[in-house]
Amino acid sequence: MRCTVLTALMLASCAPQAPSTPAPPQAVSVHSESAPSAAPSANSSLPPSSVAAPGPLGPMAAWLVDRIHGQESQKDATCWTTVRQMESFYAAMPTTRAAQVLKIESTRTLVYRVWREASRRAGDTPTLGEAALEAALPAPIHPDTPPSPRVARVLLDHQKITENWRAVFSIVTDALAGAGLFERRAVDLRPLSPEAAERLTEASTRISLMVLEAAQAAAVAANHRWIDVPDVQAAYTQTARVLGMPDDLDGPAAAVAPPSDAARAALRALTLQNMERKIASLAAWNKATPEQFNKDVEILNRYGPTPWTEDGARALFEQVQRVAAFTSAGVTPQRSDAELDNLTRGVRPGPTPPERHLTLPWMSNAIEQLFPHRTLNNGDLVVYSRFEVPPEQIIDHNVQLWHSDLECTGAWRAPRGWSTRRRRRWTPSRRS
Repeated sequence: MRCTVLTALMLASCAPQAPSTPAPPQAVSVHSESAPSAAPSANSSLPPSSVAAPGPLGPMAAWLVDRIHGQESQKDATCWTTVRQMESFYAAMPTTRAAQVLKIESTRTLVYRVWREASRRAGDTPTLGEAALEAALPAPIHPDTPPSPRVARVLLDHQKITENWRAVFSIVTDALAGAGLFERRAVDLRPLSPEAAERLTEASTRISLMVLEAAQAAAVAANHRWIDVPDVQAAYTQTARVLGMPDDLDGPAAAVAPPSDAARAALRALTLQNMERKIASLAAWNKATPEQFNKDVEILNRYGPTPWTEDGARALFEQVQRVAAFTSAGVTPQRSDAELDNLTRGVRPGPTPPERHLTLPWMSNAIEQLFPHRTLNNGDLVVYSRFEVPPEQIIDHNVQLWHSDLECTGAWRAPRGWSTRRRRRWTPSRRS
């Protein structure tokens, strides 16, 4: 809940006007522009998405936006930190930021491979039904394979959140953008019926837990204090083999036509609608609305010793919105020391063209560069500020650290006027 107010206000200026309400959606197919029937109905005034994205997966994309919102509008709309804490609790050890991103990408790739295999078996069938999908599911993630009591409880908890649905949605958006999983690869997936989509998200949750368990085991075997990138890499390979998937994913690269302007426009509209619905869910859960800004200030004042005035809070939110606009523009490099002027005067075109499709790895790297930070056990962030020190204020000091197990020699540069101590040799005390 800590991220609620900043997230909502940061993205509010990007939310589009609500589209008109379309006809009741039907089962998706290649030859129809209608979408699957909705599952949980959204408890808000937002109408269903009417974005008509091109391609066989286009109608499914709009349905997924509504399906995710339908679930989040009725339950706690969990944020990134909440889900990562759930995973750390399940693994009984922390995970580095890079490993968290890689674990999500590994899960997405495995879900895509399951979906692709089901599509291959279906042949010319326009829509994958529940039976066709289940027939392609490997035994470890098949509904007929009962999980252990511990995994069953965790599955129940994870099914209450929407990360599994967002994994499927991200695969669809990759297909629309011709990026990510579909970089230099034609779309080879069949649309899913609503029942088949439910089954795939359940399989996605199981795959996610399998990758997490394998990564934890790899970290323990390597005597790591936390789960890191090599552990997730080993977990991906192991999980793919357990699921009976070959090591070769891509095969030879092939030239694929870039996405059309209609696909890009639809993807942008879907992204904005997805953001708009997330904001509505967060605001409803925390009883905060744009018409009652004092409620937002009240929530903000819960998390700091210094009270915020309404004017101060508005200034803060405006700054956060500008940072969000800068980050989402996809310009390179995303660095706080190199792009400080851009944050002040707006985004300027640089020599590198902006990214057209912002993926999770790209955005995670951008945020890390703009706001270097670490996450505490309670979910709070410690952000490390970057600032420029004028050259005339810098003096050099040689510092040498001594320890019984570690030696490190380096140079430390400090502004003039900072108090320093004489270098000393230090050794740990020893008991006789």
